[in-house]
Amino acid sequence: MKALGRILFSSVSLFFFLIGAGAQSFVFPDIPSSLTEPQERAEYLSYHYWDNFDFSDETNIKDRNIITEQAFSDFLSILPITSCPEEGISRLLDGASADSSMFAYFRGLSEKYLYDYESPVRNEELYIPFINYFLASDKLDDASKLLPEYQLRTVMKNRVGTIAADFEYESSDGKSSRLSKLKSDYVVLFFNNPGCHDCEQAEEAMCSSSALQRGGVTVLAIYTGDDRALWAASDYPAFMVSAYDKKQVIIGEGLYDLKHFPTLYLLDKNRKVILKDASVGAIDSWLREVAQPLPKAR
Repeated sequence: MKALGRILFSSVSLFFFLIGAGAQSFVFPDIPSSLTEPQERAEYLSYHYWDNFDFSDETNIKDRNIITEQAFSDFLSILPITSCPEEGISRLLDGASADSSMFAYFRGLSEKYLYDYESPVRNEELYIPFINYFLASDKLDDASKLLPEYQLRTVMKNRVGTIAADFEYESSDGKSSRLSKLKSDYVVLFFNNPGCHDCEQAEEAMCSSSALQRGGVTVLAIYTGDDRALWAASDYPAFMVSAYDKKQVIIGEGLYDLKHFPTLYLLDKNRKVILKDASVGAIDSWLREVAQPLPKAR
C-alpha cells in the first residue's frame, strides 16, 4: 500500500510539475503533515481536491480545459483507494452545481472517462455515484434524466459480486443447458458475433492463454443473434463451449449489458461475477495471480 501511495501521488503531481506552477496550473490542497499513511492522505486529498478550484470561472473549462480535464483524470485515479469515493464525488458536483455549464462539463467528463466502453479507465462502479447525483440534482429536468436513468439500469446488471443472470443455451451438439448448471470452478462468458474482427482478436488472445485453457475453467462462447445457420457454421476452438441463445432472451430481455462485441465476464463456481466487461488480458491475469491453484492444462 505504501508503494502504491507513492506511485499514486507521484503520478498525480507529474503533469502539473511538467507544466509548471502559477495561474495556469491546478492548485492542489495542502495535505496536513500529520497525515502520513497513503490511505489517509488519499482520503483527505479526494475530499478537498477541488477546494482551490473556481467553479464560477468558465475559463477553467474553456481556455484551461486541458488542465481541468487532466485534474479530473487524476482525481479519478485517487478514488479507488479511498473508503468512500462518494464523498469526493459529491464535493466535486456540489461545487459544479453552482454553474450550469460547469455542471454539464463535469457530467460529460464523468461519462467519457467512466462509462464510455472505449475509455481505458472505464469504471462503472465509480460511475454509479455520479449517476445517482445527476438523478437527484435539480440541474437536470425530467427529460435530461432519461439517459442517466437508462445508464443506471445497465450498470446495475450483473455487477461484480452479484450472481450473474442465468440463461438457457443450445450447444453445438444440439443439447440444451443453462449457465447455472455448468460444473466448473470458473466460467468465462464470451459474448461474440461470428465474423466480428474484434471477437476474432479476442479469440486469438484466449488461444494464447494457458490460464484460460486449464482444467477448472470453462469458456462459454455465446452467440446472441438470430442467425442460427451462421452460428452453426462457426468453428470455435476445442476448449470453448459453443453456445446459441435460441430463445433470444439475452438481448430480448436485456439480461446483460452488451454495448459492444466481444463482451467478457469472469464468474466463480457459484456464478458470482468476478470481472465484468473485462479484457482477455485482465481475465488471464486474474486467473494467474489471484485464483486458487487450478488443475493442470487439459
